[in-house]
Amino acid sequence: MEKFLAEKITYPHDRFDDVPRRPRGARRIGAHRVIAKPRYFWQWLTTVLVLTVLLTAGGIFYLTVLGNPANNLAAIAEQSEKDQAEKAAAAKKAEEDAEKAAAEKAAADKKAAEEAAQQQAAEQTINPNATVSVLNAAGVSGLAASVGNTIGANNFGVVQLVTNAPERSATSKVVYVDQADSEAAQALASELGTEAVFDAVNYAAYNSQLVVVLGADYSGPGAL
Repeated sequence: MEKFLAEKITYPHDRFDDVPRRPRGARRIGAHRVIAKPRYFWQWLTTVLVLTVLLTAGGIFYLTVLGNPANNLAAIAEQSEKDQAEKAAAAKKAEEDAEKAAAEKAAADKKAAEEAAQQQAAEQTINPNATVSVLNAAGVSGLAASVGNTIGANNFGVVQLVTNAPERSATSKVVYVDQADSEAAQALASELGTEAVFDAVNYAAYNSQLVVVLGADYSGPGAL
């Protein structure tokens, strides 16, 4: 055995080789050569404990959070409700923006139409020399004379005829029989609060450039 160990394990010569061998059965004294062995026990134990704690914590987390279908379904439902609420809010905002844009456009169009009407009215001028016939189609006694006096007093035209209309009318109008008198008719109609109408057939017999027909709705200057 000693021969086997001598062949397998060899060391450089040192002071321990000079110690005389003890007789068989005698108690050995003095220094001895000892092969130091690394102590890994606590390292392995610490590693095992740490891994055990980590695996246990991971297992608990998985079972309580990730592995619980109820939690997953609740999270999915909550996210779905959140997405639907965001979509509904976006759709509502888009609808409100569209309504606002439509209202702004309508207001802008109305303003443009009013400005155009004002511009058109400003461009229309009364022709004080235009001949005018005033017809009472409302059945109100003295109405044609009153309006005729108003037209003459304000220099809206030259009144050459004041009479009753052949038939009653519910609406009032200023008729012109020649397109050349369109602006004068529009201007007079604006002053009287009525509308201008072109008719070259039914009113030509009055031999006037403008024919004022006073209907039952007349409430302009000279109304009774």
